[in-house]
Amino acid sequence: MREFKFRAWYKKEKRLFIVDGINIKTKNIMEITNKVLPKSLGLPNQIASPNIYTYDECILMQSTGLFDKDGKEIFEGDILEQPSKIYRKNIVCWNKTRYEGIWRHKKTKIIGNIFENKKLLKGN
Repeated sequence: MREFKFRAWYKKEKRLFIVDGINIKTKNIMEITNKVLPKSLGLPNQIASPNIYTYDECILMQSTGLFDKDGKEIFEGDILEQPSKIYRKNIVCWNKTRYEGIWRHKKTKIIGNIFENKKLLKGN
């Protein structure tokens, strides 16, 4: 069975994070972070701390289940550089029945994503 993995773009802080849980009923997205605690508390030095976001605060992107030539997992919204007679840049997106923008993923390299690297989209 295929594992479903997501990452999200948190609009307010303009950052990506790996999604640790999704509650469809409450429409919440969860990120687990490790908080470093002061040694003076006598507790373990790290504790898991969940951050909860609403669907409206984030943009979800699903993993394709594929990896680029460097072993990096390819998600929706990634910008890929793909070899051909000339190098091409493609954006990964879902089109009702399949992912588009990926071919020869073993020779493809992730060069950014549509949120953090908008400059890469110019002239594409």
